[in-house]
Amino acid sequence: GLIVPIGQWVVEQACAQVTAWKRQLPGLNLKVSVNLSVAELEESRNVDILHRTVLPVLGDHLIAEVTESALLEEGSAAFTAIEGLVRAGAGLAMDDFGTGYANLSALYGMSPTVIKADQSLLENAVSGDRRHSALLQAVVALSQAVGSVALAEGVSDASRLERVRSFGFDLAQGFHLARPMALGELADFVGSTRDY
Repeated sequence: GLIVPIGQWVVEQACAQVTAWKRQLPGLNLKVSVNLSVAELEESRNVDILHRTVLPVLGDHLIAEVTESALLEEGSAAFTAIEGLVRAGAGLAMDDFGTGYANLSALYGMSPTVIKADQSLLENAVSGDRRHSALLQAVVALSQAVGSVALAEGVSDASRLERVRSFGFDLAQGFHLARPMALGELADFVGSTRDY
């Protein structure tokens, strides 16, 4: 499929937009997260493009978001590509954490910038499942152990935000905080943001 060409287009757009923002908003320490699939990471041409064209523009503003499956096999093409991006200065976010098969040794070795707890864990915890509450607390503890920021996905209302705070998450993501928005709205939003 289309995942590889669409992914390349997204990365090109991110580079162009960050370049524009750097000119318009000097001093803004903006991070840009780009989801990268295992398929994209396994194609050496895509990895070369990231190193030759994306990293020089985004540098440490880039956070590569990958799922746990990308870190399953140490030595695989995807794993090696992620290692290279991290060595080159990109941040790493583990997306949808808690729904796949985690390679905890690789997770520790990679020292991800952010570990994003999957929204299904929060949804189940809010509905009263104590095991999922314990899993969310474990994600926070694991994040702290490896020096990562713990982020909870799926914060869709104030009660979920309070639960996320009670578990000790560093950051939250979800419709309660911001909905997807057009690029033109983003500058106004960034100017009006508040800490959760």
